[in-house]
Amino acid sequence: MKLTYEELTTQLNTLNIPIAYRQWGENEAPALPYLLFYRDESDDFMADNRNYWAVDHVSIELYTETKDFELETKLRELLESLEVPFKVFEGNLDSEQMYEVLFEIRI
Repeated sequence: MKLTYEELTTQLNTLNIPIAYRQWGENEAPALPYLLFYRDESDDFMADNRNYWAVDHVSIELYTETKDFELETKLRELLESLEVPFKVFEGNLDSEQMYEVLFEIRI
């Protein structure tokens, strides 16, 4: 399945938490939990001086107050249902007093 940004946004909205592309505006960040997603880079298939197939590397960042296994599982199951392969990284942002789980996908 070739997933578009519009389809990805629609599917992420089914998690029923606030979502934004890349960042929130100044003083607009909602209460945790929330998601940010954005394109990191592209890795298009190219040959003969043409881009034949667009491939974007997309990061989906889940921010919570503490480790939220249930919400992470919902996001994981959503990506699996879309047949989107992913890698997962996580960390604690002490200075922001929040927890981050990063899902890397390609669309």
